[in-house]
Amino acid sequence: MQADPICSMFIAILITLSVYPLMQKSLESLMQRFPRELNVTLPHLTHKINEINSVTHVLKCHVWTLCTNVHVANARVEVYPGSDLNQIHAEIKTILNEAGIQETYVELVQSD
Repeated sequence: MQADPICSMFIAILITLSVYPLMQKSLESLMQRFPRELNVTLPHLTHKINEINSVTHVLKCHVWTLCTNVHVANARVEVYPGSDLNQIHAEIKTILNEAGIQETYVELVQSD
């Protein structure tokens, strides 16, 4: 008689413990949280983008998790007037793709 409720409680605790990591990852995706895997690399990414010829500086770079293992980046980059925008855009996408960011949206703004 007493073994039934004890086993039920034990099973409920096991289910709760096994579901917790899944719930945590789901909430991080729903909240569009910054990916933990990129905590170290993001400052290096903006530095690499700043080193591209004709780039004056990165105005904004926002990275978030779209779903499990799919990261998205939105970058706004200021460039010198008369720069080859297609080449700069391709270089930025390459840098972000090498870091594991699958989807990139880059806005190039010419400086005054």
